[in-house]
Amino acid sequence: MASRILLEKHGNSLTLHAPDHPTLDAQAAGLSGKRKGGSWTFPASQENGVRKLARDLFGTNGDDGGAKVTLRVDLSLFGEGSVGQEGEAWLAGRLLARRPTHNARVQLGEGVKLVRGGFGVWGGARNHPALDARYGTVVDVEGVPRTAAELATEKYPITTAIVTPKVDTVVGAWSKTVITRDATGGGAQPAAKASKPAKAPAKAKAKPAKATAKAKPAKKAKAVKAKPAMKAKPAKKAKPAKKAKAVKAKASAAAKTVRKAVKAKAPKARAAAKSMKSKARSAAKSVAKAAKKVVAKAKGAAKKASKKMRKAVAAKPARSTKKKATKKK
Repeated sequence: MASRILLEKHGNSLTLHAPDHPTLDAQAAGLSGKRKGGSWTFPASQENGVRKLARDLFGTNGDDGGAKVTLRVDLSLFGEGSVGQEGEAWLAGRLLARRPTHNARVQLGEGVKLVRGGFGVWGGARNHPALDARYGTVVDVEGVPRTAAELATEKYPITTAIVTPKVDTVVGAWSKTVITRDATGGGAQPAAKASKPAKAPAKAKAKPAKATAKAKPAKKAKAVKAKPAMKAKPAKKAKPAKKAKAVKAKASAAAKTVRKAVKAKAPKARAAAKSMKSKARSAAKSVAKAAKKVVAKAKGAAKKASKKMRKAVAAKPARSTKKKATKKK
């Protein structure tokens, strides 16, 4: 699959060089486009429509200077999407992966590399293949136009991210969108790390408690030793603990969204299973009907044959008696 997106104008015609896409043929035909090899030719009057078509399908019309990036995708959460056939996953105008049949191996698209995870030996059902990506399966898509990658990350912030060099780019349940942000909109901190400040106030509370415990034996200097207990006011200011609670609440809410996305794939598989069951039942009924017809025909043929045999047997003695009568005469 060619990964370049290029528009060339020649007189009264416009040529679009683009990779294959499931909806490109239908939309190009609507703009009076004609396919020639690996490109499409349009009338020059359709230039605006062709540019919009390229931008909608591939995220760019070739005017971004050719800047390319690597897009990281969590396939286990992204699923197959709404573009292409069953058992295919498309994003940013690129084929990420496909399973031709339910019992065939998954094939990665051109320029797509498996970072971690994997796929099931089979997926879906007959005539309804599915990728069946295991949880945590991540792939890198190389050579994606920057504009297309940015549009993908805006639309799917949890499952996609642009890979930056020398940085561990994380997608999925531990992506940046599942990371909490400050109330002022500042830098983001992971939910796991944000829980550490909550430990500080706990220690601060423990120290004054020890001081008050030591103050009990000293009955003579009660007024003097009561002052350190009054200095325990800083322990009441447990602002980090409140922030930690807010962080945990946001993290749990983000985790729920991820779980919902995972559960959203279940209805599709159930619907496919139901359709297969109904098809199997209808096929079994049709086979049973055909078998009954065959049996009925066989019985009818057997009855006809037995009648003929009976008639033939009954007719033979009559003929022999006639011959004997003629001989006696």
